[in-house]
Amino acid sequence: PGERVEDAARRELAEETGVAVDRVEPVGVYSEPGRDPRGRYVSFACLARATTAPDATAADDAEAVWWAPVADVLADPTRLAFDHHQILADALSVAETGRTVR
Repeated sequence: PGERVEDAARRELAEETGVAVDRVEPVGVYSEPGRDPRGRYVSFACLARATTAPDATAADDAEAVWWAPVADVLADPTRLAFDHHQILADALSVAETGRTVR
């Protein structure tokens, strides 16, 4: 409460990985009923850009964190949970076109 989505995304990225960014770009809102079998969740996805892969460390409630080539992850949709494959594909589209997808 009382926090912009973009600010929450920056805060969560820092809390979960130790990576601090100055700016994030909106990707889209994901609210399809049944998108997450654990319950009704709405996700606001944002994109952070970096010229190099900063050091990341699992923190807060993250069990692990690592960098992976986007093409490798997108090549195997089973590597990501729920609709996260679509979210990543949409983020790549935003990175390439600069336009929010949803």
